[in-house]
Amino acid sequence: MVDKDFAEINALQKVFPESAILLCWYRVLQAVNRWLSKSESGVHGLSNTQKRNEIISFFCKLKACTSVKHNNFQLLKKSYREIQNRFLKQFLKLAS
Repeated sequence: MVDKDFAEINALQKVFPESAILLCWYRVLQAVNRWLSKSESGVHGLSNTQKRNEIISFFCKLKACTSVKHNNFQLLKKSYREIQNRFLKQFLKLAS
């Protein structure tokens, strides 16, 4: 389990190519919270508190999914496709 250290991730992938790299959920939720507080997230400010809570709830539910074939994951994927895409784009920008 790693945080967002791409050097570490790359090294682990080279040494253990068959292993899955897991991101630390504390760091993932920390990144989500930081992104949600930025204006480009589209849900910053007091008026969007409920939306931010829904997004955090989504990520917590996503964590509980055992695989991408899990029924809850499929439902979450459909209902939050746009949020996922926006978050992933911003997360990858932060990582650069």
